[in-house]
Amino acid sequence: YFPSPGGVARYAKTVAEYFGDEMRVVVPKFPKHFFGWLLSIRYLIKFRPDIVFVHQILPIGTVALIFRLIYGGEYIVFFHGMDFELATRNRWKRFLTVRIMRGAKAVVANTQYMSDQIASFSNIEPVVVRPIPAIRCNNNDKRTEREKINLLSVSRLVERKGTQRVLDAINRNKKWHERIRYTIVGVGDYADEINELINSYGLSDIVILKETSDDREVYDAYKNADIFVLPTITRKCDREGFGIVYLEAASFGIPSIASKIPGVDEAVLDGKTGILVSDDSELDAALGKLIDDGAIRE
Repeated sequence: YFPSPGGVARYAKTVAEYFGDEMRVVVPKFPKHFFGWLLSIRYLIKFRPDIVFVHQILPIGTVALIFRLIYGGEYIVFFHGMDFELATRNRWKRFLTVRIMRGAKAVVANTQYMSDQIASFSNIEPVVVRPIPAIRCNNNDKRTEREKINLLSVSRLVERKGTQRVLDAINRNKKWHERIRYTIVGVGDYADEINELINSYGLSDIVILKETSDDREVYDAYKNADIFVLPTITRKCDREGFGIVYLEAASFGIPSIASKIPGVDEAVLDGKTGILVSDDSELDAALGKLIDDGAIRE
């Protein structure tokens, strides 16, 4: 949950803000013990809510199911992408996930692709509620003229987000160096690796890493950007489920370059709001196309 970084945290925050004072947000500090999450049921017993919104089916959905079986409370399960894949990794998890879903008042998916996966797995038809941008352009803000073409990535600083792929591309295409600036905004454990790559490539005059998640600074970064690029990497049970940042970039009129994977293709409309790429050669081509053609960027 916000202020933790990431799209899921912002999605949960947006849902909570919609209900305002009618919703209580509980974010327990789980003990290190594996079954520490069971202690969160004491919050449900204490507050006895009419309905529980679950943003992590395992393990929190288990708590909601127990609460329903004992006290008759209702709950809604939200799926964001990677959580579904983690919840269906083995037979026991699949059994428990289906049991939790069948006990839910409703199941919500963040994309149509996610909804189709859930329906195929469980024969339960989810409601699709796509994320909305947490940061949106104020139309009164005017973009300033710039000498350089500004590339931007906004994300948690983790390897899966693919900022290192952008650095690799810039290093491969030295013809861009006099024309671009690249700003990376976010916080996370991968910051040291990003800095090492910037220094090893000799890109410190071109690339700026801003370790912040402050909304004002993120807003200013969008306002000054020409191209948004975040070519995420798919790992086993770890992939981008949607990408709120692509919608945020679109609200500022910035084209995005993103990976061609299900879910993300609902956030970036290929050829309309950006370009979807499958590999590094396509990434190079997409960057080159947007860097060279201002009309396409607009």
